[in-house]
Amino acid sequence: MASYYAFKGQVDVYESLLKESQRLLSGHLSEEHAGVGETHDRVAVAEGTMTTLKEIAERFKVEVEERLKLEKELEAATERYVLLAGKVGFVIDEVEEAIAEPILGNSVEEVEELEERFKNVTENFKNLKEVMLELSRVGDFLTKHGRVERVEEERQATPPAVLLATVQKVEKRIEEHIAELERAREETRRKVRVREEFAEAARGLNAWVQQLSERSNLGGRRSSLQPQDVTKELEALRDEYEMGGRERGRMMVVEEASEAQEAAGVVANGFVTDTVYSLRKEYEELGKLIEARLNDSVTAQAMLMSQTAESDEQMKEVLRVFQVLTTAATVVGEGEREEGGREGGRAGARGEGGCLTQKAFKEGLQALGVVLEDSEADVQYKKVVGGRRGREGGREMGGGGGGMTLAEFSSFVTTALTAGSSREDILGAFKTIATSMGQGREGGKEGGQGGGGGGGRGGVISGEVLNLVFEAQGDCVAYMKEHMPETGVEKIKKRKGGKERGGEEADGEEGEEEEVEVPVYDYMSFVSYIFER
Repeated sequence: MASYYAFKGQVDVYESLLKESQRLLSGHLSEEHAGVGETHDRVAVAEGTMTTLKEIAERFKVEVEERLKLEKELEAATERYVLLAGKVGFVIDEVEEAIAEPILGNSVEEVEELEERFKNVTENFKNLKEVMLELSRVGDFLTKHGRVERVEEERQATPPAVLLATVQKVEKRIEEHIAELERAREETRRKVRVREEFAEAARGLNAWVQQLSERSNLGGRRSSLQPQDVTKELEALRDEYEMGGRERGRMMVVEEASEAQEAAGVVANGFVTDTVYSLRKEYEELGKLIEARLNDSVTAQAMLMSQTAESDEQMKEVLRVFQVLTTAATVVGEGEREEGGREGGRAGARGEGGCLTQKAFKEGLQALGVVLEDSEADVQYKKVVGGRRGREGGREMGGGGGGMTLAEFSSFVTTALTAGSSREDILGAFKTIATSMGQGREGGKEGGQGGGGGGGRGGVISGEVLNLVFEAQGDCVAYMKEHMPETGVEKIKKRKGGKERGGEEADGEEGEEEEVEVPVYDYMSFVSYIFER
């Protein structure tokens, strides 16, 4: 505008000079100057020039005014663009921060809260639609008049083209992030579900393990049950335990829930402190507990059975010794009376009236392998016989009252022989069974006939003997065979129809024999397993 006023001043000066020239040449001059004619022509030319200058000055003024108006419009557009671009930039930054926020996915509620916050942010972005239209128009106006670079350099504003491209990119990222949040919500819902399923399976297993552990104590009834009854209940409990590790069993449900967690990318489960590893250990410990208690029961059952078999053999031997001692006394007494009664009192040294004297009692103990000092044997004899005499009112004779009866002798010997249940006792029990059922031998054959000993070597027992002795004890035979190493086979002779030839056969029992093979087991390894498990 200053250039216009400078030009306007020059035109005004020219106009003043022209007017002065016109006055000088208008006829007011003196007579002597009025004849200068060519001066009028020059003034006419000056007037034409002056008119042209005025027209130029007017056009210049209009152009300057229009330019001034455009400058004002561009300045206003620049201010508006900077304002709108700042508003759009703020919303874009807000959106990008929301997109950059990590999706932890610890709970569905957490993801839904993220979705709600992002929804509010995107609503602000959507509300920029009118702003973006205006920004586009203002940007086009500034671009048209070449002011974009000045806006970027002087006002540090993002150029329109860059800003529009950024907006389009953010719109696409918003769509992608919304889809990502939806996927995260569904994935989190799935993770929460598998976490809950694992926690439920873990709690179920814990309760089941606790229940079976308590049941393995048999509810305090253990002492009132027979060993075979305890074994049956514990075997049923073991079957139930093993079912827990099969398809749809308690442990399998935990394993499947753990696999589902792994497939879903679950690293930690906040619903339960247990892990699949701790639950596996808990399940295994339960199995060991049941197995240990079952082993104890089977051991007690085997001891009971062996003691029963041993008691039968012991009773036979006790009766034989008692009869020998008392019969010898009777024979000796009668023979001596026939010869004139020589030393008739010797009968008392053996036995009297079907009872044992003190001396015969000590001889009987030695014959049965009960080792006692003479003094201790005397004390025990007097204790037994004296106690009975005291109960009978001091009677010494009649009804065998003068010595130790068979019942008293048998009770004393049985008590002395059956005390204790050590490893050696159990080995001895198996040895007794193998021997008594194998025609008086252990682990071998005698006279070429098969028996229950097995294999021709010590420490083994025939499967046929196990079947015969323990067949009434439920799954006891199967359990022992499972834990007894099979060492080979032996041949035995059996009458057709299943009767084994061995021991004493029933009178009149006849029939054709056949030779069969039966497995032989190492009972020593079984006893070691029981004590070392």
